[in-house]
Amino acid sequence: MVLFWAASLFRKPEKVEPKDMVRLFVASLLAIVFNQGLYVFGVSLTSPADASIIATSMPLWAMILAAFFLKEPITGKKVGGIAFGAGGALLLILGGSHAAAAAAGSTTNIGGDLLILFAQLSYASYIVLYKNFVSKYSIFTIMKWMFTYAFICLLPFSYHDLIATDWAGLLIFTGVWLVTASKSRAQMEREKAS
Repeated sequence: MVLFWAASLFRKPEKVEPKDMVRLFVASLLAIVFNQGLYVFGVSLTSPADASIIATSMPLWAMILAAFFLKEPITGKKVGGIAFGAGGALLLILGGSHAAAAAAGSTTNIGGDLLILFAQLSYASYIVLYKNFVSKYSIFTIMKWMFTYAFICLLPFSYHDLIATDWAGLLIFTGVWLVTASKSRAQMEREKAS
């Protein structure tokens, strides 16, 4: 939220109509609050492998919802693309040498699986219902308002974690990372030159 507001200071101000502010609030609920919130809680209740497999269902839900709400046809090409993508994701998830060991040591809860499924449905709903709306304003305007609404909605649930965070330590770590990154970049430039 902070980064999008900061970036918007360097752009031409964009007036958002009051009715669109309500639409941005609902978009924020679907794309950020419900999607990310349900996913995080769902992952804590199920195995990472189950969560990853269920997450591959989002394009399928988007195709079904688009057919229902936008009357877009379900074509063989779309179904094939989704099946191909989901198959590849499943191979990566289930084909790892550590997948069986990780699955054996983790617990699965149908409630967690359902939360992740609802998270995917929420994001698919956002994609379908806001397909044409997102081109009305700049991406900075849309994101700054969506993340602002998400921050407001999630603050009551994350207030204690925000207060308990070691912000000074985080800033020191960020400073160390930036110095390391700049040194690495300078070293790469020297290697290119030689």
